[in-house]
Formats: sequence, structure tokens, C-alpha cells
Amino acid sequence: TAVALEGLPETAAAVRAGTIGLGQAQVAVQTAKELRPDVREELDRLVAGDGGGMDRRRLREHVDAWTHTVDPEALAGRERRAWANRRASVTSDGADGSGRVDARLDPLGTATLTAALDPLARKTSHADDRTYPQRMADALVELARRSLDAGDLPQVAVQRPHVILIATAEALDGEAGAPAARLDGVGPVSAATAQMVCCDAEVDRANLPHPPALNGTRNGEVLDAGRTQRQPTRPQRVAVIARDQVCVGCGAPASRCQVHHVRWWTRDLGPTDEDNLCLTCWTCHHRIHEDGWLVVRDPDTGRFSMHPPDPTARPHRRRAG
Repeated sequence: TAVALEGLPETAAAVRAGTIGLGQAQVAVQTAKELRPDVREELDRLVAGDGGGMDRRRLREHVDAWTHTVDPEALAGRERRAWANRRASVTSDGADGSGRVDARLDPLGTATLTAALDPLARKTSHADDRTYPQRMADALVELARRSLDAGDLPQVAVQRPHVILIATAEALDGEAGAPAARLDGVGPVSAATAQMVCCDAEVDRANLPHPPALNGTRNGEVLDAGRTQRQPTRPQRVAVIARDQVCVGCGAPASRCQVHHVRWWTRDLGPTDEDNLCLTCWTCHHRIHEDGWLVVRDPDTGRFSMHPPDPTARPHRRRAG
């Protein structure tokens, strides 16, 4: 900023005099980089003269309005660059299982997200002692929950996307020695968290024998449709998710998976039966269909796993499975 201010002498003098601060100087420097050279002198006078009575945000808005009149392409170019640099990531890699959200949005995206979060982040009462960051975090989760409840997101392996909890009845009851409930994409969670999720949830029951039995009916639901239909039914999807829990290839969460025919529907005339279905994420599904990876079922445990193709095997044409 100090080096760039050498080209904005009036702004630099105002900084030295203390009439504007570093934030206002940074607005001037950033705008000067984007403007045509012939209007930078006017920008210098504008910031030095008006910047002292405005904070950084108000000055930026003031300068942007001026920029739109003298060099509108500069403002449009900035917006295009902001759009090209947009990014977002959600990671669940904390040592305690917590996650992190990191994002940089273009101006319109920022305004859209803010407009959606602000109403949800308001204090619920005078007794609401959450900090503003905590309220914004809760608002972001609430926004996602409402979107999931609306049921209009693109379909994944679980029909419509939602949070998936896989738990035994013993785990929900908090019985000693019961296997931990599993929250999709996170891993094992306490009985208290599992019980909280189930307070307002749609519950699908799947009684899976151990080891899994090779038969066509469980829980009174027909799970083997043979060749009568290609798409798995909801009971079949629920049973496959409860059994596999994650992608059989890489362990990706079930919410990012599709249901794959182990013996392909078209090439192998495989049936739409639970014992011929498994969970695969998009990447592993691509490896199966395009790179010849194999899905193998362990005869003792009934579990599926993925393996690279046999280099000595005869290649075959790839067709939708």
C-alpha cells in the first residue's frame, strides 16, 4: 500500500496528516489499479477530500459510485474477476469431529447469502446469549436444513438429500456396549446427538442380518426386484445405505453416492436386487464404468469392495450399468 501511494500523492498526504486511515488508503490503492490512468488523479483528490468522514465500507461504496460514472468497465471488470475467484469448501477434519466452512463470494453472491442468513441470525429473545458469529453459524445450518426439508434438491442415492444417521435401537437407547450411531460424513456420534437428530426425523427401519443373508425379503419389504425394474425402490436404497454406509470404494459419505448394480443391468443383465446393489460415489462409479475397476463381494461378510482392473483381462466395451 505504501509503494502504491506514491502514485496518489494527495491520499498519501492525508494518511500522513492522519485525516484518513489505512483502510481508506487501501480503497484508493485498489481502485487505482482498476482505473484508466487518466482518471487516477481525480480519484486521488476524491479520496483525500471525502475519505476522512467515511469508514472503509462507506468510502468504497462512494468511490464505486464515482467509478461507475467515469470508468464503468473498471467496475464490471472487478465483478468478473470476483466471480472467477469465487470458492467455497466445507471440511470435517477437526480433531473433535467439528467442521469448517470457508468461502469467498462475488458481490452478488455475498448479498444473496447475507439476505438469506440475516433473518435467521436475529436474536430470538433478550435471553439469547449467542454471539453474532454463533448466530450466523446457526443460521447457515438452518438455511441448509430448510432447503433439505423442502425436498427439491437434486436426487442422490437417498432419493432426496438429507442428513443421514445410521443407528441401532440399542444405540438410540444409550445401552452400554451398543455400537455407536454413525452420522453420514462425520462418523460415530454420541447417543445424545443421535437422539437429538431423531427427535424430528423421518425414520426408515432396516433389519439387516449378520452376516447379511442372501434372500429376497426383509422387514416385510421386497428387496429383490429382479429384472422387473432398473431403478432401486426406496426400501432397497434404505437397505443398501444401512448395509454399506459409505462408498464401497473410497469411503465417501452416503449423501454423495449413487446406487450401483454390481453385475451391470445392461451388460451383465444383472438384477435390481439388494445383493446386487452397492453404494459408490461419482468418482468411483466413473472408475467402474470407464476404467474397468471391479466390485467384489466377500462371501463371508457380504461386504463389497473395489479393486483395480486385472491387466490381463480382455477389455470390453463400457456401457451404462
